[in-house]
Amino acid sequence: MAYDKNHFELIGRVADVKTFGEVPKVRIAANLPSRDGNGEWGKRAYFNNVTVFRPATRSYIDKYVAVGDLVGCAGRIQEGSYEKNGEKHYTTDLVTTQFGIVAKKNGAGEPTNGSADGANSEPTPDLDDDIPF
Repeated sequence: MAYDKNHFELIGRVADVKTFGEVPKVRIAANLPSRDGNGEWGKRAYFNNVTVFRPATRSYIDKYVAVGDLVGCAGRIQEGSYEKNGEKHYTTDLVTTQFGIVAKKNGAGEPTNGSADGANSEPTPDLDDDIPF
């Protein structure tokens, strides 16, 4: 399905998984090019939190996903708000509708390529493994 707007795609390594109530948030690190203080190009890890509402995807993450796994996900961008101590806070959430493992951290475990939504994803060759885990 093609999306005109309100869509994200992300590939990166799992930094951690935290659960808030029954809703897990997966923190994903992705390397992006960046200049250092001397103007030299290098890589910098950027972190994104992905919210998972679908029960099947939550179960998949609980069973198969570990810190350091290379994962791919896609979904929608959703804004929200909540009140804490009488003050209103606004959020922007990445809500996943597709989630799958591209490669396990050590090449072990199940599945080596697959996804929670039933579609297979092909492993990506020559992946940079510079993220610090």
